[in-house]
Amino acid sequence: MFPYEEVLEANGVKGKTLSNIRNLYGVFRYERIFGRTDIMNVLGITSSPASALISRMKNAKIIEPVKGLGKGRYRFVP
Repeated sequence: MFPYEEVLEANGVKGKTLSNIRNLYGVFRYERIFGRTDIMNVLGITSSPASALISRMKNAKIIEPVKGLGKGRYRFVP
């Protein structure tokens, strides 16, 4: 099961956005660090929607910034 389902639904995330986040989790899980470009490549979207998706995930507190690897690097919160 996708571990963030309830949290995302409680934050009003549904439909295509929820599907995209599930896809990202399937690729990155807890082990991989990712940024906007990685999201763009995985989902085939442009910069602006990728940034919006990062914002939605940060607001739901399911991703956290990773320090020491440059700005804009994240990982899923275990």
